[in-house]
Amino acid sequence: MKFFEKERPQIFIHTARFKRDKKTGRRIWQFTLIVTFTAEFAKSCDVSIAEAWKYITKRDAVAIEVLIASVAFGCSIDFFAQIDDADPALHLDGVDLAGLRMTREKNVVEFWFAGEHENNDSLHAFMKKFAYTRCWAQFSPEQADLALKPGKK
Repeated sequence: MKFFEKERPQIFIHTARFKRDKKTGRRIWQFTLIVTFTAEFAKSCDVSIAEAWKYITKRDAVAIEVLIASVAFGCSIDFFAQIDDADPALHLDGVDLAGLRMTREKNVVEFWFAGEHENNDSLHAFMKKFAYTRCWAQFSPEQADLALKPGKK
């Protein structure tokens, strides 16, 4: 699966919630990430994501949201404080990215997706510092099941 292949998009960490799983007692971070999507990013992503981009950017389309019924399983994510940093500020393995959707407001298209990861010291420090801010990320998904699903008009 291609998911921002050979790209390091700027992301906005929209939501970062620290919670305890009631069943297992594990402490986890849930986060929602947003990328302002461009045509270059569409080329570096899977076909279904590129199709969603084409659909939502059509002049005659009235869609303001396209849901992508999918999950990117086992994704590795490297977060960087600056675009040209060589070493990541945080590395996460085994993150399942779900809730993929594109939204459009006028000429701005945003790509939303969510994930969660078990808490550790470096993740906790990173989220406290970078939650609700912009940073850069590189993604390396292992596999995915992607399909378009009609969204709201």
